[in-house]
Amino acid sequence: MDLVPLTATLFFCLLINLEYGILIGIAINMTFVLYASARPKLDLEEHLPNVYMIKPKTGLYYTAAEYFREFILQNCLTEKSTVVIDGRYIGNIDSTVAKSLSTLNEELKLRDQKLLFWNFKDSVKDTCIGVNGTLSSILVDGELQEVLEKTE
Repeated sequence: MDLVPLTATLFFCLLINLEYGILIGIAINMTFVLYASARPKLDLEEHLPNVYMIKPKTGLYYTAAEYFREFILQNCLTEKSTVVIDGRYIGNIDSTVAKSLSTLNEELKLRDQKLLFWNFKDSVKDTCIGVNGTLSSILVDGELQEVLEKTE
């Protein structure tokens, strides 16, 4: 993937001039970086019957907030199911993502689904609670099976 900006930079440096070629290469590279932050890799597993496990592989930033929410709403359709977001790889979030998670919780309640934030780091928990204090009841730690039994 790194060859695309390199090749484009070299091509435009030779075709136009050095300064514009470098600027075009920077713009192409920034496009790749922004796309990766706006569309993070998400793994979806149906862990147990009626339990969806969402595993973001990178942090969640404001550019990905809507994409993340829509991904869950489109892929977790079973009524009376539990959606578990594994926060192990989420290093930090901003208030936009926290608001989106709060909205997601309300939308899933309307669909008779339950949302759990599992293994979130303390800084992420603090941001979520700062945006909506009621989210503290769905921020859980421990073994998944035990957590699911406690919340039923």
